[in-house]
Amino acid sequence: MDDSKGKTVVHVITKATWGGAQVYVYDLLEEARKRGFATKLIYGVEGELVEKLRETSTQCIRIPSLSRNASLLRDLRSLMSLYALFRKERGGYIHLHSSKAGFIGSLAGVLARAPYVFFTAHGWPHNESRPEWQKLACKILEWCTILFSHKTIAVSDTVHAQAPDFLLHHKVVTIKNGVSPFSLFGKDNARIVLGMSRAPQSFIFGTIAELHQNKGLDILIKSFADVHKLFPDTKLCIIGGGEEERALKDLIAKEKLGEHVHFLGHVSNAKEYLKAFTVFVLPSRTEALGYVLLEAGVARVPCISTRVGGIPEIIEHQKTGLLVSKEDIRELSLAMQFALTHKEELLAYSGNLYEKVVHEYSREMMLEKIFHLYSTPKNS
Repeated sequence: MDDSKGKTVVHVITKATWGGAQVYVYDLLEEARKRGFATKLIYGVEGELVEKLRETSTQCIRIPSLSRNASLLRDLRSLMSLYALFRKERGGYIHLHSSKAGFIGSLAGVLARAPYVFFTAHGWPHNESRPEWQKLACKILEWCTILFSHKTIAVSDTVHAQAPDFLLHHKVVTIKNGVSPFSLFGKDNARIVLGMSRAPQSFIFGTIAELHQNKGLDILIKSFADVHKLFPDTKLCIIGGGEEERALKDLIAKEKLGEHVHFLGHVSNAKEYLKAFTVFVLPSRTEALGYVLLEAGVARVPCISTRVGGIPEIIEHQKTGLLVSKEDIRELSLAMQFALTHKEELLAYSGNLYEKVVHEYSREMMLEKIFHLYSTPKNS
């Protein structure tokens, strides 16, 4: 775009922690700054995204009422706060993320007559495990978000196909997530930094994920328990923080795996330590695409993941990795055992995944498409 002078790009997200959606927001804000835009982040929950952006010229504005849990009073407060902020922006570009910020933000955009409102669907809440009436309510709110936004970006073909876009097909476009090469610690150094130096030659299954029910980490722990009985030298490493931490630690204790599971909590720049893992495992119950799988691909780490959402677009079974059914402890356990006994095949899969990610999931391509969309929202 050539019209950046005097304009602002505003991103709105519920949780400013650090995961795939937050990496996406950070990349877009950094690119906007490079292109000469003023940049702002509006968020509800503090986290690493804000910490990183405070080191830049991006203005960070917190709306405490903007949280994931539903509350009519808090949501009305968030709506009024966003309305007031959007009224000040006039000709700025507003980009929304997460279902809560998406619906409230798009409605605020309509009320404020914001000229450019975009929403990125990093997944759809109606795919989560919840009562049918809640799924229907989610679909209605998702449809309204698409209606109120000028364009909705789906991060994978599957997310696009699952969009509740009845009569609104023209408003949804697929722009897949992308990554660039990044610095990596070698295996030994990564294990030393992560405190796993006592097991330098161990076969380590690892994951990096928010500790949320959607990530299926309870299934991973139970599957690892079965694997460990047959292969007692194996280890499991879990990196991430979140609401399920206590429950997962209790499960590890129940399975008597305390000495064999490295539970590291939040680790800054976790992707740089991917080579500490012999195999990366993503056991999600629902997933839009799996940003971390792209990062594991760049790191050439073999991957096992569930066959959900857009993951099969990245992981092709026995070609770029191994796929298993969600919530299937036995199937995941067998895949982990296969990884232990078929190391040459896993090495080939990781090489194929690297080539796929480099050629099909370019960060530069993603950014170029999104900024082109900013300049032509009503015609593209």
